Amino acid sequence: MLRPEGTVNKTHATLLKDKNCKGIMYDIDHEHSEDFIANEVKKSNLKMDVTIRRFMKGSKKMSTVMITFGCKEDLDQALKYGVKVGNSSEDVHLYKPTPKVVQCFKCFKFDHTK
Repeated sequence: MLRPEGTVNKTHATLLKDKNCKGIMYDIDHEHSEDFIANEVKKSNLKMDVTIRRFMKGSKKMSTVMITFGCKEDLDQALKYGVKVGNSSEDVHLYKPTPKVVQCFKCFKFDHTK
């Protein structure tokens, strides 16, 4: 199971007004740290305030990175134009979390628990 690890700018994560301002980048070089990626994303646009989390599988770094933007406008710009990380331009995709399914174990119907 994949899980995000490590954050940059933890104080900014609590200041986010819109919690749905998350994007995903795939195939990011394992050599790039979260700090390096955050600095590169900020260079793409000076008003971007971002938090970076790299996905991990156990103790192994994955090439997938989640970006949490400070506002919807920054996310829209990143989705449209991508961001530059190192010497390459990377596409940003909208992050869509897996919905949680609630099921009653008495009647086995969905959307309730009792």
